[in-house]
Amino acid sequence: MTPQGRVKVLDFGLAKPSGKAGTSGEAALTEYGTEQGRIIGTPGYMSPEQVRGLEVDARTDIWAFGCVLYELLAGQRAFRGQTISDVLARVLEREPDWKDLPVATPAKVRSLLAECLEKDPGRRLQSIGEAHRRIAEAQSRGRGLTRRQLAAASGLAAAAALVAAALDVGSLRSRLASASPAIQSVAVLPLANLSGDPAQEYFSDGLTDALITSLSRISALKVISRTSIMQYKGAKKTLRDIARELGVEAIIEGSVVRSGGRVRINAQLIQAATEKNLWAESYERDMQDLLRLQSEVAQAIAQRVQVTLTPQEQTRLAARQRVNPEAYDAYLKGCVHYYRVTPEDFETAMKYFRLALEKDPNFAQAYAGIAWVEGSRAHIGMTPPEDGWPKAKAAAAKALSLDPALTEAHGALAVVHYLYDWDWTAADAEFRRALKLDPNNALMQATYAEFLAVLHRWDEWEPRIRRALELDPNNAFFQALYGMQLLFRRRYDDAMVELRKALPMDPNSLVTHFTLWQAYYLKRMQPEAFAEAKTSLSLWGQAEAAEALQRGYARGGYREANRLAAESLAARAQREYVTPFIVAAFYVEAGLNSRAVDWLEKSFLAHDSQVVYVNVDPTFDVLRDDPRFQALLSRLKFPPR
Repeated sequence: MTPQGRVKVLDFGLAKPSGKAGTSGEAALTEYGTEQGRIIGTPGYMSPEQVRGLEVDARTDIWAFGCVLYELLAGQRAFRGQTISDVLARVLEREPDWKDLPVATPAKVRSLLAECLEKDPGRRLQSIGEAHRRIAEAQSRGRGLTRRQLAAASGLAAAAALVAAALDVGSLRSRLASASPAIQSVAVLPLANLSGDPAQEYFSDGLTDALITSLSRISALKVISRTSIMQYKGAKKTLRDIARELGVEAIIEGSVVRSGGRVRINAQLIQAATEKNLWAESYERDMQDLLRLQSEVAQAIAQRVQVTLTPQEQTRLAARQRVNPEAYDAYLKGCVHYYRVTPEDFETAMKYFRLALEKDPNFAQAYAGIAWVEGSRAHIGMTPPEDGWPKAKAAAAKALSLDPALTEAHGALAVVHYLYDWDWTAADAEFRRALKLDPNNALMQATYAEFLAVLHRWDEWEPRIRRALELDPNNAFFQALYGMQLLFRRRYDDAMVELRKALPMDPNSLVTHFTLWQAYYLKRMQPEAFAEAKTSLSLWGQAEAAEALQRGYARGGYREANRLAAESLAARAQREYVTPFIVAAFYVEAGLNSRAVDWLEKSFLAHDSQVVYVNVDPTFDVLRDDPRFQALLSRLKFPPR
């Protein structure tokens, strides 16, 4: 409403040809007509049948007309909520709050609204002309409503009669796009599960991760990573606060409904500073087309935030094959368990990735998942290196043979070259390929930063680890890696500051406690170092060694504690695989340097992935003049600093 009491219609919503003889206007509409299986519209004005993805006709326009008329009279939307999911649920399940209408609203108008907002289209008002007639009659008799309210209602009814008129859709879209602000950073909040089945949470979480992955391939856009995002699942924070905490300009939120062999994603893009809705659409596809659906959503968002895609990015987003629904379902379940980073969850993740391959032997992402699980288990000592790492390498190679542009597979191969092959040139090349394909991949940025730190490439290191923390600010593992890498730089006080930041994020992080142990030892803070060593052993599942550490500390202090813990681990290594590098660390802190070198040589011979840290870890500085230690460094063939 203008100050002069005139009504301006700013948005006619959706339009498509009715099948009559074409005009120039109708031809323009055909070019932009609604695609089959695709639902578009603004949440809060979409009819129930539109939300469900059913066939729509003019009665959907009558519903939207009722929503707008209600809003003009009541001053607020008929269907509202904090999230898009809340709004759509209210459209399907609840009536507007009729008490919000002005007391003086004529009975004819109230009756009209009730008929327009009837959820069953068969019982809904069938003619917009009838709406115009009733409003005109109410206007002629109305008392109590202001002139502005009556004028608004009358003007809206007249505008509704023009829905079938031809529109210059291309020009309209161009003007709308030019009016949208340019966005350079976004966060995808966890998609809400609207299926009503809690067991489907893995599916909505998996699609959240998939959408993040699709968007993260756009180099001009900063996209927050999964770990930081999932902490906002169910959080009661405003979008503005979330955006401020994550350092982004816009938020993407939405919902997922899975029914039978179909899946629907509702999504909207919101400018954080103003909480203005910049874009909202709903998509429905067969499960087989799920990867294409994700790419469509990513492309639509890229267009709305006005980022420029490179030709390679356009190709990668567009080239999405159909997927076996059962295979993809198993893959999503596997990812959920892998991200929990526990031995038990690694086992479960592996079962689901293998199940995915049973359903589809050519599913590249499942092979990449297996590569990451095998590598992770080998690195933490769950499996012997000669067992886990070759399997990881084979799975990554198989994934790349099926999809040469799969970031996860290039990343897995980079890690194998780095931690097992000790092929520094090949590792560097694969890291760079992975980051070229997915510059917003926080895991790749953090892992590459560790690689650069091990090789003392400090000028390149810091931008990488800072980028990882920028993309995933609430990730305890990355925070711990930053602390570890500061330790490698001999900045012990700074390392402890960053490691203490990681503890509240994940109090049971083995990496955090292990690195704090080393930092306290190097700062000669023995009581604190003892406490962290004991916690590390407990988290590692080494109860016998933890008991030996406690016994030694009580008997002879810090060095005796480390000696008994080392001997306990060495005895266990006679029965099962124990990471030799950790045994060497205990012997160093016990002051038994010769035995420490013995175990570092065992670490090298076993191809223990952690032995690469000898090039940079200050814990072993006391060994650097030992000829055997120098020979070990030579055999690892580190490139010159």
